Order: sequence, then C-alpha cells, then structure tokens
Amino acid sequence: MANDILPNVTSFYATLNSQTNVNQYNYPANIPAVYTKYPIKLLINYTDWSMISAGSFQNSDLQIELMALEVPLLDLWPCIAFMYYKNQTYHLNNPFIFECSMLQIGEEVNGIRTFEARLFRLGDIHMDITCTAPSSNFVMLDVQGESQIHTTVLGSCLVDDIHNGYTLKTLGTNALLELKY
Repeated sequence: MANDILPNVTSFYATLNSQTNVNQYNYPANIPAVYTKYPIKLLINYTDWSMISAGSFQNSDLQIELMALEVPLLDLWPCIAFMYYKNQTYHLNNPFIFECSMLQIGEEVNGIRTFEARLFRLGDIHMDITCTAPSSNFVMLDVQGESQIHTTVLGSCLVDDIHNGYTLKTLGTNALLELKY
C-alpha cells in the first residue's frame, strides 16, 4: 500500500576515482559516492522530502536507507525504511503506524544540517538515528518549481540501538543526506 504512494529508494555505493565538479563544488578523489534513484509517483512539485542513506558503521553490518514525505498541514513526516542489521533485512514500510518517522528534516542551525529519525517495531526494533553535515557540504541538486533539492554524501550518523542498548557510528563522513523544501 505505502509503496504505491512513497518512492522506492534504491542506492548504489562507490568511491570517486578522480576529482569531480558538481554545481561549482569540487569533490576530491577517493571520497564515497552514492547514486540513488527514487521515482516520485505523486505530486512531485508539491511534495517535500527528507532522506538518509548510511551504510558503513563501525563494527557492524548496519545499513539504513529511509525516505520521509511531509504530510501537509499536519507537520508529520512518516517514512519508509530499509534496514540490514545482524544479517537480517527489515522493511519498515507502513507509514500509517509510524514504524519510521522523521523528527528533524535537515534544518540548519549554526551552519550544520541535522536529520533525525526513529525506527520502531514492537518487539525487535527501536533505533534513533541522527545524521549531520556542515551546510557547506550540501550542493543544490535540482529545482522543482519554487522548491530546491539539496544533497551531500559527506554526512555522519549516530544510531542509538535502544532495543539492544548501544550506539553505532558511521565510519567517517560517508552518509547520503538529502532534503527538498
């Protein structure tokens, strides 16, 4: 049901082989890159979204990919998420029961953009993920009407695994963070 409304986010991870210029920003060689596809099926010009894609956590096989869409007038940001953790795949794809919800959507404070989400499924998953990147690391990817899409692959994330009682951190700054507003 949710897959008919929300985009199916798919990412491919790589490393840049050489220096690359994107929208007048020079990315050096040997930094992580992410190619992400997410076909928006409904009202792209009127939809705001926020996205996190993080795949390299210290001492863990954790991978998280999530996308949230704004519910206009209600200030809600339900999302769908894919998670691979401890050799298991999880799909938190029912936004109507808030298995995944965005708490911060990339707002800028003191030159830092913060993305925060909660993943929760009764009995086996309770995680809070917080990702940040300097605003200067974001590039404008596209303009849709009066909206702008800003993205970076230079984010870092912390995941509090509340269910299991520990915190995981990304290796370096290699998380994809994106927002359209």
